[in-house]
Amino acid sequence: MVVLKALCLLSCWSPNIPQAITLDCPWHWTSMGIRLALQFGLHRESTYVNGSFENGGIRKLWWYLFCNDTLQAACYGRPAMIRQQDFDVHLPILEDTNMATTNAHFSIQLPRLLLNLSDIQSLNIKTLQATTDRLQSISFSLQLWMDELPDDLKLFAQHATRRPYNRPASELSIFYFICIILLYLVPGPHRQSLRLCSASIVASSCITRLYEEILYHEDVTYLLPIHGWMILVAAVPQIYSVTKFPNQKGICEEELDILTSVLSELHNKYPSAGPVLKKIATFRQKGITFSGLENTTVNECTTSGAQNSAHSDEFFSNIDALFPFPDCFSPKLKLLRSAAAETSDIPEQSGFMPFNVDEMSWTFDWLASTINCPDGHNWGSEGKFYYDHLA
Repeated sequence: MVVLKALCLLSCWSPNIPQAITLDCPWHWTSMGIRLALQFGLHRESTYVNGSFENGGIRKLWWYLFCNDTLQAACYGRPAMIRQQDFDVHLPILEDTNMATTNAHFSIQLPRLLLNLSDIQSLNIKTLQATTDRLQSISFSLQLWMDELPDDLKLFAQHATRRPYNRPASELSIFYFICIILLYLVPGPHRQSLRLCSASIVASSCITRLYEEILYHEDVTYLLPIHGWMILVAAVPQIYSVTKFPNQKGICEEELDILTSVLSELHNKYPSAGPVLKKIATFRQKGITFSGLENTTVNECTTSGAQNSAHSDEFFSNIDALFPFPDCFSPKLKLLRSAAAETSDIPEQSGFMPFNVDEMSWTFDWLASTINCPDGHNWGSEGKFYYDHLA
C-alpha cells in the first residue's frame, strides 16, 4: 500500500512538456497506480466491507485515482482507464476522514463533481452526438452538486456576501465551471443553444476571476499541472467572444491577460504550461476561424442558426440556475440575466453563431494538430524545433 501511495504522489508532478513520450509523466504514474489498485481489489466495495483495508484512507486513494484518470483522459483526449460501470466503490463520506476540515470536504466533493466530467468525456469520445436529454441530466446533476455544497466550500454566504479567500474552495469551483464549458463543447445540436453558449462564456469569466484571486494571493505555485489544461479550456470562450462579440472585447482581453499571467507563473514550475501559453498567444493573434465564415461578424450570420438556437434554448431555459452567484462575481454574469433586463449585451438571435465543432474539438486534446517526435520535440514545417524557446 505504501507503493500505491507513492505512485499517487508521483502523479502530481509533470517534469516534461505534454509532447514528450516518456514514462516519467502523470499519465503513466496514474496508470501504474490504477493497475496496482485493481490488483488490491480497490475497485470493489466488498473489499472495504470485508475489512481487508482501513476503509476511509484507502477508499480515498481509489477516488483520487479516479479523479486523476478522469482529468487526464479529458486533457489528453484519451480513453479513461477507470469507467464508472467497472467499479462499485461508494463515494467517500465525512466519516472516512479524521476531522471535518475544508480539505476533507474538498476530498469528498471533488469525486462527486468529476463523475459528471466522466460522463461528459464519455460523450465526447463516442461517434454519436449527445442527446438533449443526456445533457439535461448532466446539467441537473451539476446544479444539484452546487446546491448541496458544504458552506465552507461555497464562494458566497447569505445575502451575496463573498466569503474570505479559500484556495480549496476556489479550485473546486474552477473544476465546476470547467464542466460547464466542456458540456457545451461536446458535439451535438445543443451547440445551437444561445443560453448554453452564454453559460460557457460566463463560466470562463468566473474561472478567470478565481484564478485572479489565486494569483494575487501568490498561491499559483501550489496548483497541480492539470491547471495548465484547464486554463486552455477557459480561454476558448474568451477567444470566441473577442472574435464574434466585439462589444465584449475589452473584458475578454483583460481576462485573457489574467489567464496568461497565471500560465506564466505555472510555467516557472511545469514545462507543460509552455505549449498552452503559445497556443493561446497564437489564437489571440490570429483569432479562431470558423469553417466558411472566417470573415463574418456576429451580426452577419444567417437566421437559420437563430431558429436552431431558439429551438435548443427551450431545453436549457433553466441554465442560469448553474450560476447562483451575484453579478459582482463576474462582469459577464449579466449575459445570463439579460432576459429580464431592458438592454442586453447578447446579440439578437438572428446574429448568434455557436462555436464550430470541428474548430473547437482541440480543447479535449491539447496535443491536437501537432507532429510528435520520439524525443518529445515538435518539428515545424521548416524543420525547426517548435518549442525551442521553452528550453
